[in-house]
Amino acid sequence: MEGLRTLDEPGAVAVLTRVRGIGPKKASSFYRSLEGEGVIEEIRRGNLDLFRGSAGIWKLLLKECLDSEGVVVGLNLNQERGETDEPVTADVRRLIRCPGSLHGGSGLRVTPLSISGLEEFNPLEDAVVFGDEPVFLEISKPFSTQMKGNSYSLKEGTEELPSCVAVFLMARGVAEARTRH
Repeated sequence: MEGLRTLDEPGAVAVLTRVRGIGPKKASSFYRSLEGEGVIEEIRRGNLDLFRGSAGIWKLLLKECLDSEGVVVGLNLNQERGETDEPVTADVRRLIRCPGSLHGGSGLRVTPLSISGLEEFNPLEDAVVFGDEPVFLEISKPFSTQMKGNSYSLKEGTEELPSCVAVFLMARGVAEARTRH
């Protein structure tokens, strides 16, 4: 804003009209509102009451400023859209999960989370219920996973694995429990 005040009106209008959505009339009116004494100090304090009716121009200027700094505010739905879990979406009974119960597709604990806790949550560490007791499995197809700090790259055949991994693999449909021969 201080930079705009150092320009004459035609120069400031030229700068402002480079922002998509700001025309010459709007730019000129906005520039004139910046001329008052103490305006910059009021802006720094967050007081934009001096600019009644100019919310649209502030929005455009703020967006332009944030874009130039690489800051993204809000969501671009085309970029942020996730995949839809069709069976869950179509069957509202599947949307409700009892906290502390087991998720049938993974054998992991259904864990309530806050938005702030979501980023640090690692389900293959934090939601593991079963322990490390050995279980014999018949692996039906190659599968890789990590659980409780360990990596597993499994091939078809018989394996002895910790029960937490065994339950996960059986829930994912890539293994079946076997008795020890």
